[in-house]
Amino acid sequence: MDSFYKIWLGVVGVFIGVSVLISACTNPHNVPSEHSNTGTPTQICLDFYAVTGNYILTGDGVSWLELEVRITDCNGNGYPALPVTFSATLGSLDPTSATTDEQGKARVIFTAGCIPGEAVVYAHSTGRAATTNITITGGPPQIVLSRGSYTHDISLYETGILFEATFLCAGTPAQGMILAFWCEYGCFVGGSEVYLETDQNGSATITWFPPAWGTEETLDEISHSAPRSHVITVTYMEAGKMTAYNDTVIVSLYPLQARLYLDGSQSFKEDYYKASTQAQIPVAVSVFYTIDDIRYPVSSIPVSFKAKNDWNSNASVDQVTVRTGNDGSARTYFRTGTQPGQATLSADIDFRSAGNCITQTDNNWQWSDHAVITIE
Repeated sequence: MDSFYKIWLGVVGVFIGVSVLISACTNPHNVPSEHSNTGTPTQICLDFYAVTGNYILTGDGVSWLELEVRITDCNGNGYPALPVTFSATLGSLDPTSATTDEQGKARVIFTAGCIPGEAVVYAHSTGRAATTNITITGGPPQIVLSRGSYTHDISLYETGILFEATFLCAGTPAQGMILAFWCEYGCFVGGSEVYLETDQNGSATITWFPPAWGTEETLDEISHSAPRSHVITVTYMEAGKMTAYNDTVIVSLYPLQARLYLDGSQSFKEDYYKASTQAQIPVAVSVFYTIDDIRYPVSSIPVSFKAKNDWNSNASVDQVTVRTGNDGSARTYFRTGTQPGQATLSADIDFRSAGNCITQTDNNWQWSDHAVITIE
């Protein structure tokens, strides 16, 4: 009799165990059929399938593969209306998010980028993830940054320097590639970092405005000024990230310099100057840059003149703001007035480069100098 009960209890235990296993796998939500599988499942299967092509693509920026994910329960019933997001380590995806159809399917097109390697594509839904690998073949991309010609004068700051990046993918120009341009000093129109898309020739062009920088106030004779190196870089972006493929151009620019001269003399001014009443003194500010101790004039720089009277003097200047001419000089007259005393003649420059460079802290050049004039 004991043996009969043991056998009976064992059969019942097996029956109960099989019933629990079938219930857990086939219908975790107590959903009777595929058509009523709605809501968020607690137990699903999320798998990738290749709809078109194979899992090997040429890294040419245009080859593509359509992928499909299907969300089902353990019985193979699809779950509709579930959100799915896609991402990849290389290449691009379109769309990056989708919703499953009535069969629990969602599709995405993977387009190869220009970097060879193993691309991992991810699908995420309801806390689950599935991955598939796609092999990208070919050589590495090529990117070349070139600089347009420029003159070292005012046009450098008003019109900037044109840069062109040429991008080759699998040896041919690639359209629609994202390139990131970056500069350490100055700016592009739009800021110090700009993203552009290559055209049908595989090119992207951008204008860089250098910072207007130069010497500050000085009472010494001019000396040789070393150039400053400005770094311009372009980098290829893929899968929303910077890659190791880039090119750099270095532009060396000399600082702007200025000197204040009195009495029409090209000799450097003295700190203190004596003049009689009712006199007019020629005043000039020369703006230039120096290469190998040779001056090169810079035109169109605005210079502000001002006369500040001390004691009883009533001196003045003819023009308040004057732009430098082709010889790099801004000229006016200091008039000593009718009263003896002392006056200070000052000349100031606050020059800003063109472009949307307001975020750059060193984009404007400020220079100031003065002379104290005793009027007798």
